[in-house]
Amino acid sequence: MRRRPVCVCLVVITLALCGCSNGQPWWYHKGVTMCGTPALIRVAGRVKALGNCAAMFVIPPPVVTLRVGQQLDVHVLQDSNRVPVYPLPRSASVSVLARVDVSADRSTASYRAVHPGHTALITRASCLVASTDRSTSTPWCPILDVNVIP
Repeated sequence: MRRRPVCVCLVVITLALCGCSNGQPWWYHKGVTMCGTPALIRVAGRVKALGNCAAMFVIPPPVVTLRVGQQLDVHVLQDSNRVPVYPLPRSASVSVLARVDVSADRSTASYRAVHPGHTALITRASCLVASTDRSTSTPWCPILDVNVIP
């Protein structure tokens, strides 16, 4: 007899928790925007845009500090056919920051801080040098500086 209220409470809690999640990926944003940033990052649950609204990465890139074992996720802009506009970045030093997962559509990846040090996530894209407002001609663009601490 006493099980029924407990079961009802568990069902209500489960439905409430399921209702809080909209089933969309962490990088999904509903609605229209005039700003097409080239990538988004997620660190410790916080999402931040990388680059400018013209879908270009900017030098100097933003800096993030991670602790060993902490993870960061990157999602690159997709075109209307859901194809990544830029290739996923790679770590300039895999001994400091290693890629641990890639989505099936190759637009989202996860990286784990594995050793104290400094590295950058780099990709093949044109970069805008903020101090000159000119793009670089180098094939690799640093999109994020990463410091890893113990």
